[in-house]
Amino acid sequence: HRPAVRVAGLVGDRQRRGGAKAGRRAPCAVLGSRDGDHPDDALPAAESQLVRARALEAAGSPLDAVAAYQTVYYSYPQSAEAEEVPEALNRMRSVLMAAYPEPTAELRLERANRLRDDGQIQSARREYQAIADDVNAPARDIARVRIAALAYHSGEGAQPLERLQALGRLGGEAEAERLYYLVQCFRRLERDDEMAQALSELASAAPVSPWRLKALMAGSSRFLVKDDPRQQGAFAACAGSFPDAPEADHCSWRAAWWAYRHHETGADRLLRQHLQQYPGSDKAGTAVFFLGRLAIQAIYARDYPVVQAVVLFFALVFVLAN
Repeated sequence: HRPAVRVAGLVGDRQRRGGAKAGRRAPCAVLGSRDGDHPDDALPAAESQLVRARALEAAGSPLDAVAAYQTVYYSYPQSAEAEEVPEALNRMRSVLMAAYPEPTAELRLERANRLRDDGQIQSARREYQAIADDVNAPARDIARVRIAALAYHSGEGAQPLERLQALGRLGGEAEAERLYYLVQCFRRLERDDEMAQALSELASAAPVSPWRLKALMAGSSRFLVKDDPRQQGAFAACAGSFPDAPEADHCSWRAAWWAYRHHETGADRLLRQHLQQYPGSDKAGTAVFFLGRLAIQAIYARDYPVVQAVVLFFALVFVLAN
């Protein structure tokens, strides 16, 4: 039981400052805790990780302690606890020496991202620059893209656009992210033709990248607001390339609705496809209604292939439902 006594001493200061709360777990339980598996009344994430790191260090588990300290520093850079971590990490480095585990590029990027999202642009820039200077591709290229895009997060359009274009073509997800930001910059500057070109380049460079999905959503919303016919292609690409994404239901409906509203050939096919792929869609009833209207119009126009397709579809739905 000696380690538990030492751990209790480590958290004693905290409990004296804030008062021991009813129902809080014993300090020794912190050793095995992870984010998300403590109850709602437990310590906040950054604080619990710091307590855990100190407990692991006191229990003679320096490698695990480093991992917990790094979680605080890189995942919660805005927290007060993060300010206490550098001294502890230096202490762990002197203990472990060559065995000290350096933070991964992904973890370092996470810290920079969180600083950026918190509006600490200059701090984020320093973190990204350090990554670009220290690591190899692909993390280096991702850091370079995010440095170039920082001005976009400050509300600018022309400056980040120029910097992103100056990077030239990159590879992998870094190029997908660069093109995504180009789409967003063109969108902000209302340069729709160039935005459409960037979307086309992204389709070739990274057809199933999450950055392409985000770019398609940004581009299609711009086209929708402007009632630009290119929205139909953007929505169709979203639904076709990312059928399992949460946005796909909306994209599928928008593509079908555009086709119906503009009397395009194949509107009935897109409406049936929407019902088949997303039967739980909140637009399912609307799709059925407009399929019925298309069937009536086809009867009057004697467009029997459309009539046959619609009748066959509803017959199939009836058989499956019963």
